Amino acid sequence: MVEVDRRDAATLMPIIQQWVLPGSRVITDQWGAYMAAQEFPANPQYTHVAVNHTLHFVDRNDPTINTNMVEGFWSHSKQKFRWMRGTCDAHFDSYLSEFMFRYMHDESATWFGVILYWITHQYTFMLILTM
Repeated sequence: MVEVDRRDAATLMPIIQQWVLPGSRVITDQWGAYMAAQEFPANPQYTHVAVNHTLHFVDRNDPTINTNMVEGFWSHSKQKFRWMRGTCDAHFDSYLSEFMFRYMHDESATWFGVILYWITHQYTFMLILTM
């Protein structure tokens, strides 16, 4: 999840190219910015499929083609931000990052252990022993 200033093809395509792995299938609805993104058909890195919400919310031929997961994820995040009684615009990215971290890591996990895991995968440590 990334905050964007505008929701047009010129803004969204660089973000998709930055965050979506080559070979991924990008599932969208048929909103104009997604369909106008000429880079999708010309870019063999991605397979773009779209759901036509005027006909159905899940593609009848392939039930994996739907936008339910991302719409549910956004709905859940908005509910969390309402529970927080709003957010400060200057810190929205950090709120979003925290929400995604908590969403991806089960609350039954020890938070300290999860944080240590990600620290060790992000940074290189040198053990210095002194006697």
